[in-house]
Amino acid sequence: MYGCKGGLVRLPLDDRDILIYSSPGNPTAGSTAGRADVTVRAIFDGAKTWPLKRLVRKGPGGYTWLAAGRNGTPSEGMIYLYCINGYLARFNLSWVVGDRCR
Repeated sequence: MYGCKGGLVRLPLDDRDILIYSSPGNPTAGSTAGRADVTVRAIFDGAKTWPLKRLVRKGPGGYTWLAAGRNGTPSEGMIYLYCINGYLARFNLSWVVGDRCR
């Protein structure tokens, strides 16, 4: 989005095809090249629509990478986001969707 590398990960769930996408979410903010307010989006329909968006960190942002925890390990169910600005976030799908989708 907005000329900045985003992250994309498919969650390892048997019953649903869920993609999580990350990128700076604010192209007009006052940061370098408008890269600010890193957000994640949850997609449930093969990336036809992008219905859910959640702010991970307000302020300067940049390139992001995503990884999903592996089944059968302590990281199972977790999603990890790393931003080139030097911060790491850890969250799960419930945090992304909140009470909007069950």
